[in-house]
Amino acid sequence: MITKIMTRAFIAVLIPAVWCSLMQRALADEVRPATPDHPHIVLPRVTSPPTLADFAGMKPVGAIAQQMIHAEGFTARVPVDDVPASEFTQVYMGYDSVNLYAVFLCFDSQPRAMRARLTTRDDIFSDDSITFQIDTFHDQQRAYSVGVNPAGIQGDGVWVEGTGWDLSFDTLYKSDVERNPQGYIALLSIPFRSLRFPTGSSQHWGLLLNRYIARTTEDTFWPRYSTRLQGRLNQMAEMEIPEKITAGRNLQMIPYTTFSTSHELDQRNLPAAMFDNRNLQVRPGIDDAKAVLHDKLVLDFTVNPDFSQVESDDPQVQVNQRFELFFPEKRHFFIENASYFNSPIQLLFTRRIEKPDAGVRLTGKLGSYGLGFLAADDRAPGEILPDADPNSGKHALFSIARVTRDFGPQSFVGFMFAHRSFGPRENEDAALDATWKINPNWRAIGQGILSWTQDLGLPRTRGEGFYAGIFRDGSHLSAQSEYKSFSPTFSADSGFVPRVDIRNTASQVQYRFLVQDRKLVNWGPTANNTITWDHSGTLLEYWNSPGLIFNFRKATLIQTWVKEGATYLRPIDFPGLPSVQRYDLRGKTTKMVNSTAVGGGVAEMLNRLVPLLTELEVSTHWDVITGGNDFFEITKAFHNALHGGDYHLTKQVQEIFMMYNEQNRQRMRFDEDLVVIHDPQPAALINARDIGTAHWIWRCHIDLSNPNLEVWGFLRPMIEKFDAAIFSSQSFARTLPIPQYLFYPCIDPLSEKNKDLDDGIVQRVCDDFGIDRSRPIVTQVSRFDRLKDPVGVVQAYKLAKKYVDCQLVLAGGGASDDPEGAAVLQEVTEAVGDDPDIVVLNLPPWCALEINALQRASTLIVQKSLREGFGLTVTEALWKGKPTIASAVGGIPNQVIHKLTGALVHSVEGCAYQIRYLLTHPDFARRLGKNGHEHVKENFLMTTNVKRWLLLFRIMLQKNNP
Repeated sequence: MITKIMTRAFIAVLIPAVWCSLMQRALADEVRPATPDHPHIVLPRVTSPPTLADFAGMKPVGAIAQQMIHAEGFTARVPVDDVPASEFTQVYMGYDSVNLYAVFLCFDSQPRAMRARLTTRDDIFSDDSITFQIDTFHDQQRAYSVGVNPAGIQGDGVWVEGTGWDLSFDTLYKSDVERNPQGYIALLSIPFRSLRFPTGSSQHWGLLLNRYIARTTEDTFWPRYSTRLQGRLNQMAEMEIPEKITAGRNLQMIPYTTFSTSHELDQRNLPAAMFDNRNLQVRPGIDDAKAVLHDKLVLDFTVNPDFSQVESDDPQVQVNQRFELFFPEKRHFFIENASYFNSPIQLLFTRRIEKPDAGVRLTGKLGSYGLGFLAADDRAPGEILPDADPNSGKHALFSIARVTRDFGPQSFVGFMFAHRSFGPRENEDAALDATWKINPNWRAIGQGILSWTQDLGLPRTRGEGFYAGIFRDGSHLSAQSEYKSFSPTFSADSGFVPRVDIRNTASQVQYRFLVQDRKLVNWGPTANNTITWDHSGTLLEYWNSPGLIFNFRKATLIQTWVKEGATYLRPIDFPGLPSVQRYDLRGKTTKMVNSTAVGGGVAEMLNRLVPLLTELEVSTHWDVITGGNDFFEITKAFHNALHGGDYHLTKQVQEIFMMYNEQNRQRMRFDEDLVVIHDPQPAALINARDIGTAHWIWRCHIDLSNPNLEVWGFLRPMIEKFDAAIFSSQSFARTLPIPQYLFYPCIDPLSEKNKDLDDGIVQRVCDDFGIDRSRPIVTQVSRFDRLKDPVGVVQAYKLAKKYVDCQLVLAGGGASDDPEGAAVLQEVTEAVGDDPDIVVLNLPPWCALEINALQRASTLIVQKSLREGFGLTVTEALWKGKPTIASAVGGIPNQVIHKLTGALVHSVEGCAYQIRYLLTHPDFARRLGKNGHEHVKENFLMTTNVKRWLLLFRIMLQKNNP
């Protein structure tokens, strides 16, 4: 099978490549500039720093300006390659003993149309902007880039040839910008001490000047930087500084001292968790200290770092949890010269070093040798282990070495060694790699790795990793092909290799016909292919995707493609599978059926689940059953009875239930591949399964641990006709002759009810409802339902208020399938009486934002249910980091772990006690809220639920498709 698929992939990629290569005239024109232009300029020394006044009126009028050399004649690279820029640009350059200077005169025929935002650093590159790019070692490997937009916002980074931009680099330089009716002037002053360069009597650096014009999407350069050639740094001009320069003594340090007291829950020895009380602690340290040696080597060290000032990670949504997510490094100690540790396979991922006590790093360039050395410890692995573990409190140790040797323009060989040890586990990786610039258009990369791992007294194992890639860039033909292989025993504990036991090929080819008229720039065919299989020969994934691309001016792109392929799942990755299964739900259809479109947790979940499944190419329809008041009174009684309430089931009740289900069966169509029936209300629709061949699943959201036997006896024969049943807790499951699965309900963290809110919105909602945020707020959010016990919440609040000042908010509403709501609301109103500190809100279903704001404004959240299926309002409260008090019923204990993620109660008095305790122990309450948020993050988010649904669909469909 793999041979057949590889043949198809080979044909899919090779035919366009061969066809493109036969375009002799176009390719001959493309290769015509076999070597790039390399202008040579000699920078003059200026007698004093230039200012904007020296260029008043967009002219070099000052004496200092007259001393500077200038460049002009910018050409565009995109949207149209190698044509003169539409706007005129001049750059004046010079230097003194301290700084390098560049003054950009950016003329603009429509200055009011310039785009210049007051944004964050490094977020300027979609604005009008200028950058000054210099390859200080002139080795065509990496270059500094500093720039600014017309609003004065800076952007800097490092360009690594073959990898691209690294914007984590931040250096110190001055910029000054002035806008005027002719355009804008930008002055850059770049201290030599912010750069690393070789020692010598003179300097020869690569230089590339860039101006981006947002209005026309022109990326313009001096000298010419063309798409006809591969690479950026090989197309730079040569800039000479004709005398010896030095950065001088260059020492930098970021010291800190913190003062803290803590009262934390130590969870290492679960279930016997204990509080760890620490009085005033003084913690000095150095986040990063660096010394620049001979202007070209950087010695960094850190001692007891804190790193708390580092910005947080950008959020990522994870659907497929088999593979680790990549988060970029943002800590100062690890950032500068990080590219010296780069290799095709990432053997150093510094986020593995979570909490170092000490670390030292040496990076830089000595002649044709690039050097990178790192040694550090990490106390994090030992901190999470219980005291009884022999490795508790111990540190992991890291040692990394990387050496490269240039052997030609943009060509080098490299060696890397990585070592990590912690307790009984020790891992070592040794690698050789090479990058070869074959000609101006072609580049080849290869790497081989051996790994050795010893763990828990087991025999030492060896693994192998391999990478090979070849790349071609040009204005007409671009192509690349890559191969990766990691053996089952390969391990890179210091690096980032999220998947082993694979072989993978990936190829891409694109041909562009250059039109370059007023609208269309180029167009052409493209083909992509990837194949992955394991080392036993089992196919895991393949995709072929031919298409057409039309590239227009002003950053407009139209792309059409056809995608063909599949993913295969192995039992080793998904234990529920009996054998390797093809995962392909495209073209399959699913129907979800429940009893209400609004109100209640089931409707909320389906509102988010259905569009997500559809986006994942599983066409999903959602139907809601209809019925009269008599039907919903019966189903409400069934709901209460299945939760353990008393109920006498009459023949008339059974007939009414079956009649309405039959009416809905006749109204609906069941021609989908999968039908999911939610809860008892539509359970009798199973009688429609004889019409088609769909697989039927019963999703039960309520607590069946102690059901009324009459009602359960009536429903059970219907449930046994389904192909599978899903429950929200293990304790809810019943003895049934069909497979049963455990699915926790979930929330969507990006929905209106759960997304982060600006405090101004929270304050506005509280003001609208007359809630005083200066006093503690206790809130319960739920339908006005006797099983939610809102009257009990009022009683608990009144008991607690005898000891602590607080307010109570009861925010709820009704559901279309719950006829008791109005009566329960009346009971609540009577229980509240004339207490001015109780706010009762009967909110419509579309008030998700208001519910979100109320929960975020609350000091405590209560969910005092008498019976509960799962309680998504508990999940929502925990997600918002709120201390939560909830009854120990149904699925709530799966969420609220007593004294760890919240407080469980069994009575009105217990609820009152916990309200009083948490309001008087805010540190403990905050710890519960933090733990609760992490618990939801790991177990109860929509992304995890989607994965479970997709896997179950695959299992069900496979039953008739071996």
